[in-house]
Amino acid sequence: MTRSRISAGLIVAAVLAAAALAVLPPLLLGIGTLWFIAPPLGLLAAAAILLRKNSLLMVAAILAVLAVSIVGVLHPMRLFPSQERKLTATGYFLKGQIFALQGDYTQALAAYEHSERAGLEHPWVAVQRAYCHNFLGRSENAYEIFARLMRDTLLATLDVVHINYALSAMKSGNYKQGEQAFWQALSYNFQPGYCYYQLGVYYRLRNDPTKAEEMMTNAHRLAYNRSQCSSILGSIAESRRDYARAEEFYHRALRENPGNIAVHVKLGSLILRHGRSVDIAVWRNGKRKTFKARLEEMSVRELSASELKALNLSSGVAIAKISHHKLYSVIARSIPSGVKIESWDWEINPKSKRMVKMIVKSSMGTYELEGSALRSASRAFDKELQEGNVILTIEKHKVQNLEGFYRIASEIKSKYVSDAREVLLEGVRVFEWVPFDLRSYAILLNNLGFVYAEEGQLAKAIPAFKQAIRVDPAFMDSYDNLAYIYIENKRFSDAVIVLRRALEVDPGYRPARRVLDQLLAVPETGQP
Repeated sequence: MTRSRISAGLIVAAVLAAAALAVLPPLLLGIGTLWFIAPPLGLLAAAAILLRKNSLLMVAAILAVLAVSIVGVLHPMRLFPSQERKLTATGYFLKGQIFALQGDYTQALAAYEHSERAGLEHPWVAVQRAYCHNFLGRSENAYEIFARLMRDTLLATLDVVHINYALSAMKSGNYKQGEQAFWQALSYNFQPGYCYYQLGVYYRLRNDPTKAEEMMTNAHRLAYNRSQCSSILGSIAESRRDYARAEEFYHRALRENPGNIAVHVKLGSLILRHGRSVDIAVWRNGKRKTFKARLEEMSVRELSASELKALNLSSGVAIAKISHHKLYSVIARSIPSGVKIESWDWEINPKSKRMVKMIVKSSMGTYELEGSALRSASRAFDKELQEGNVILTIEKHKVQNLEGFYRIASEIKSKYVSDAREVLLEGVRVFEWVPFDLRSYAILLNNLGFVYAEEGQLAKAIPAFKQAIRVDPAFMDSYDNLAYIYIENKRFSDAVIVLRRALEVDPGYRPARRVLDQLLAVPETGQP
């Protein structure tokens, strides 16, 4: 009978297994009872290894697990105070994350602060606290936190810290620091599209349309929120009275995002207020010169006798903001090169028969000619108007007097009012599929009601205003418009109800208070 030899490796394995099973559980768990249970199980495991009995080794392992489990239940493990603090701090942080995901930023902020007081000193906790301050409208607190983080050289190189520092600086009124931080972020190539967009918003608020347009164009080129960039570019063009370009930008914004309700509001309102470009022609000596203009831009009136005399005319009408080609070269020399001239207006002194003011509208803003430039423009203007009567045409309709002008103008206006209605109705249809912004929807319905009122469709205008009030009771324009329609149609009791409801929402709303006092002071005549 041959006796199997025990190798040195097997002995080493047996000793290590016995030591591990006998010593590690009581040491790691800190439970004294295991010192009486673990060593015998370690010896059993060593014997099983030396005898090459796998079943015996398995029994030893199972007994060890059972022993540790039972003793752990009977004698719960106690953490060191430092371990307890770390575990508590981590729990508070995770609780803050859950509150933040739920949108409860007040509770989230409290949890993050408890986490820091419990000893979790990590920059990300400070970042989360700053986020909560921003969401709660406490931009100054957020700015202080991000400014502190920016002093850390390592953290300042992280785009999330840098960008949020710049944004919180802007929101808290530290505009110079925010502007510099965004430009620095651009130099580091940190989210350039977002930086250009925020700088565009800033420059627009600072009434610098040139820089705002440049920043928004860059953001749009980098494909950051293109629809919103186009919308803001349209607003900038509209502020410059470049309505044709504004309309192009709004249409582009809708192509990029058909669900952008705010753009439907802007485009519909633009068309309603300013119409669309039509052909205007000035006839002199049988020659017809055509210009593009909008009816709402023109100041059309009969010239007085003194003005006719000053202009060497026997009769005619004055048409403001319509370009005269002979004046173009004179004006172009008086403003910066490369600037696109849009229109100009003038004032003439009847006594001196001289031009006393010339205001030029351009793509870069408004210029007023002075000195030699004004004198040159005056001489050119005298030449321009020294012959014949002024006769204008609109879309091939020849008009000899103001009555004819306003007749055709009303026809054109009815056309662009219907265009505005279609744009607004499309916005309503989009909102039914993609509801997202109740205030924009209320403005949309209010403007639609105004369009219906312009068309005389009161049966549609009144429900539109009422729906706008239901959608956003705090949007006061709808109350004003609905009350105005009721008053115009002698439904005074209904107007009083609407105005009282407006004052319930906002007791300090003066327009409603003023009209209501006027209605209550007058006997209700004509009430159906």
